[in-house]
Amino acid sequence: IVVKNNGPDTALDVYVVDKLSDALKFVSYKASVGVYDPVTGIWTIGNLTNKSNATLEITCIVLKTGVISNEVFVNGSTVDLNMTNNYGNVSVTVIPAPAPVHPADKDIMDSDEVAMGVDAMAKTGNPILALLVVLIFGIFGFGVSRRKK
Repeated sequence: IVVKNNGPDTALDVYVVDKLSDALKFVSYKASVGVYDPVTGIWTIGNLTNKSNATLEITCIVLKTGVISNEVFVNGSTVDLNMTNNYGNVSVTVIPAPAPVHPADKDIMDSDEVAMGVDAMAKTGNPILALLVVLIFGIFGFGVSRRKK
């Protein structure tokens, strides 16, 4: 949230109301000035000089899917001749996270999983034949006889 005093005077006792949706769980906040109370949803800024800004970042965990709306209202004790820019809102659509894919649990994955970009590979077991060949050649040589000169 960015609050800007468009002037011409210092805005006194400025506060913002941002009551979070019950679809969100408050985690933390970071404010350039003032204090945010997650219980009341009020960010107390105090005085804001002409043309200055104050910012608030709120970190939340999403608890529900669907449309989540957030509304913000700014007010203060100074007379504001333009109240139209003291309100803001935004809506976000939260979709469910896809289920995790565990390719080790299957011999060959379904074609749907391949379409999702997961590399499909059949289980081949242990490479015992290749291991035996390497051991035999390692012990007995590669079948090339050596002659003494």
